[in-house]
Amino acid sequence: MNNVQVTQIRTARPPLYTWLPLVIAVAVLFDRVWDLLFRCQHDALGHFIYPLDDSYIQMAIARNFAQHGVWGVTRHAFGPASSSPLWTILLAIGFKLGGVKELLPLIMSAVAGVLVLIAVDWIARRERLAVWANAVLLLLVAVGAPLTMLAVTGMEHNLQILLDVLFVYGVATIACEEGRAKKSHIVALLILAALVCAVRYEGLFLIAAAALALGLRRRAGMAALIVGAGLLPVMIFAVASVQHGGMWLPNSVLVKGQRPDFNDLSRTVDTLGRGALDKLISHPPLFSLLLMSLAALLFWNPPAKDDAPATNVGQTMLFICVLTALAHLQFAAVGIDFRYEAYLIVLLLVSLAVAFARDRFGLRLSLHRKGALRVGLALITVIIASTPVIRRAQDALNLTPLATQNIFQQQIQVAHFLHRYYDTDNVALNDIGAADFFTDIHLTDVWGLDSSEVARHVLHRDWNTQALAEIARRNKVRIAIVYQPWLDFLGGVPEQWIEVGTWQIANNFICGGDTVTFYAVDPSEAPQLRAHLKEFNSEVSRYAKTRIH
Repeated sequence: MNNVQVTQIRTARPPLYTWLPLVIAVAVLFDRVWDLLFRCQHDALGHFIYPLDDSYIQMAIARNFAQHGVWGVTRHAFGPASSSPLWTILLAIGFKLGGVKELLPLIMSAVAGVLVLIAVDWIARRERLAVWANAVLLLLVAVGAPLTMLAVTGMEHNLQILLDVLFVYGVATIACEEGRAKKSHIVALLILAALVCAVRYEGLFLIAAAALALGLRRRAGMAALIVGAGLLPVMIFAVASVQHGGMWLPNSVLVKGQRPDFNDLSRTVDTLGRGALDKLISHPPLFSLLLMSLAALLFWNPPAKDDAPATNVGQTMLFICVLTALAHLQFAAVGIDFRYEAYLIVLLLVSLAVAFARDRFGLRLSLHRKGALRVGLALITVIIASTPVIRRAQDALNLTPLATQNIFQQQIQVAHFLHRYYDTDNVALNDIGAADFFTDIHLTDVWGLDSSEVARHVLHRDWNTQALAEIARRNKVRIAIVYQPWLDFLGGVPEQWIEVGTWQIANNFICGGDTVTFYAVDPSEAPQLRAHLKEFNSEVSRYAKTRIH
């Protein structure tokens, strides 16, 4: 089959029934989002609440950037707490044009989820995936990510998936093309490379894997351009951050990420791969998909000549995605509220589908014994690989309403308390999103997501009780609302802090602890803080078990 024939096949108008998988997938997505929103609102006693404090961190930064030109969770200081500059900028544009609307992140994320399904459907059509197989793929992507839960968080992960899928497919297509790629394709790919890293810094893993794939295909020039485009937004942020007293990466990336550590034998072994292996074994969805992907890469029979370009696209995608997954497992988090590894699950699903798109193993529906056996083996393989993915998605959908309830009962109530009594005061916190979005406090961030000074202490491993006490004294902090075990991790509560009260929620899933403790950092503040807690007790006691000293 020559290139002209392939082009004619890909550009021919498909029958109307071939659109059915996409229509069904989008309908399922909207139905599940609506159902999940209803359940979340019910568990939050009729309030619309995001199930993550991180959602409010991005909203706070976007609001302050839109209204005051300050990149920080407060309008009073620069704070590089967002690990998604692109998403935060898009939110800021939305807030600037239409006002600060709490539903905007939800709408944006839901739209991005629909675009993910459209992009996957477009790729499946280009690679001539059977209609029934496309339907299975789209439903697995919608349910398996799950796009529904990611939409309800109001965060960047659906947009990340969209950009990553298009980028990986674009790289694989250009890598497998004969001759020089079109300029328009190169420009589009370079733009995607920049956006992939701007939407989340895990995009750097994708850039590295894509550059290696291009290099192995003897496209070193293209690989260099991809690396340059991917690093561009990272360097722009780095320059802006350093100019404002920050570091070259967002604090959240530096504090939460797992850096190479060769200080002792155990940490060296972890750095050299044991950490990735431990995460992989404890995460069945990624384990099953990576196992299938590795098997396809290692044991694939050579394709027929006329199908070689399509097969190479699939295998190149698998190569990029497997390397990216291994890098992510080593240096980033998985399994935490289901969102960090979501892009890997979708990338592996789509790559496997593209790899099998043209029936490489002869898995054709057939009444003959051999054909039936092959189809049966294929179905069993798909079921085994997809079951952990579906189970993970079901857990995410079941736990999201509980997470919403947790945020409402703890973080939102803390925000209401601060707004009423300490709205413009100096306060120390370790969960900073909702409290800063709903108030105008001056923040001392106990864990360093917003404060570069604290983040430097954390990175230098000298963040302890004494350092915390000194920064709180220098910042004239009046009260602190923190998780006491986090302070114990630093070496204990500063001796001059006075514990005044606690709030404890039940069935905690998402918050950093079930109990927040209120401290008078300035001892003279203790009587007034006690009075405020007693006055507010009638409101918060409906959601938490309170204790006032």
